[in-house]
Amino acid sequence: MNTKKSLLALMVIDILFIGTYAVYLFSPIYLGYYPIGITQILLLVVCLTFFILYGKNMLNDTKKVQSQIIYFLFYLLLDI
Repeated sequence: MNTKKSLLALMVIDILFIGTYAVYLFSPIYLGYYPIGITQILLLVVCLTFFILYGKNMLNDTKKVQSQIIYFLFYLLLDI
């Protein structure tokens, strides 16, 4: 998995992470605490996995270090 695909995967996971809160905020039915907690834990585990793969790819590919650092900073700014 190259750097751009890893970055896109991380951004999709972030959108899903925020989307679960949107579902709970705008849903007329109260779904309880456990489903949102389980969903958030699963998304965090997947996000950490992709983040480790992203860092591994960034360190292994030394040809495009400057662009990968820009992608990494863009992801961190997007995540804040």
